[in-house]
Amino acid sequence: MALITETNQQYYQGAQGLRGNGTTGPFVTTFESNLVYGNWNPASAEYALNNFKIYTSTTGFPGSWSEYVAEYAVVNNTITFTTAPINNLFIVVQLKILDGGQYASTIAEEAIGDAVEENYGTYQ
Repeated sequence: MALITETNQQYYQGAQGLRGNGTTGPFVTTFESNLVYGNWNPASAEYALNNFKIYTSTTGFPGSWSEYVAEYAVVNNTITFTTAPINNLFIVVQLKILDGGQYASTIAEEAIGDAVEENYGTYQ
């Protein structure tokens, strides 16, 4: 059995926090699971293939998060934004989870899926 290398936020919430730094990236995620990327656009059918959602907030307070719907790319667990997030913008990558996670502002924005549960592997 391997040792757990994720942070508490990654393991228990299936989320990883990042901060905008005025550049387009790269922003590297370090989940035990790989990010699965279909498309950045929620209106695209391929968006449903993503095993994660990205949320942003200017304050980081509960209830202030919005799903990120501007263009970005993902290659090898590295996210690159087309437009640079503002300095100190709070960014969360939320793996899809059965309860939808805690960052969505609406039901439609919830990250519902089972990527977090798959991230646990056979450990129970």
